[in-house]
Amino acid sequence: MARRKSLHENLSDEFFARVGEAITNWADIDEQLFHTCHRIIGTTMERASIIYYRTPSLEARLNLTNDLMITALPRRARKSGGHVHESVVKWKKLSNDVHRALQIRNQLAHSPVTFAVDLGVVGDPRAKMDAWYSSYISFAEMLRGTNKTELRIKDINEHLRAVSDLNKRLKQFRELVLGAQPDESAHQENPFTVE
Repeated sequence: MARRKSLHENLSDEFFARVGEAITNWADIDEQLFHTCHRIIGTTMERASIIYYRTPSLEARLNLTNDLMITALPRRARKSGGHVHESVVKWKKLSNDVHRALQIRNQLAHSPVTFAVDLGVVGDPRAKMDAWYSSYISFAEMLRGTNKTELRIKDINEHLRAVSDLNKRLKQFRELVLGAQPDESAHQENPFTVE
């Protein structure tokens, strides 16, 4: 007969499954950023991948994509007093939204996790016990003066929805501004391969 899992084990399984899903979903964002860089650079996927994946972190890749996108978008008609093009405004908002979500992703990936229990008010017969897992800010990081807060399951679920939305927005923006992705084989022959 199978042993029933404890509350602690059930919460642990749910929490770590959601953290894993959240981190994994960032691979879709990474792919959207790559395709955007590829389109702006205007070279083969192989060459674009050398440039993009040599950039070591997701934050640096986002910054690379942002810098390249700014060069691809319409500039002000006049340096002083000219209006910023609508697509530049939209890109900056999208880029800032990705940066904000990336901070949550980084906390999930790099901050410690704890199991917490709130027993309610001692002596109150109506008090209910509450238990949860959360990604929390270490004491050492708090000394730095960070404004991060703990992340619980509900926060991770919200983050998952936000990342899914960002993925769609990145793809839509790229296709709208840079045009639809042409078909190109991801497995192009390498002309330098020695047989």
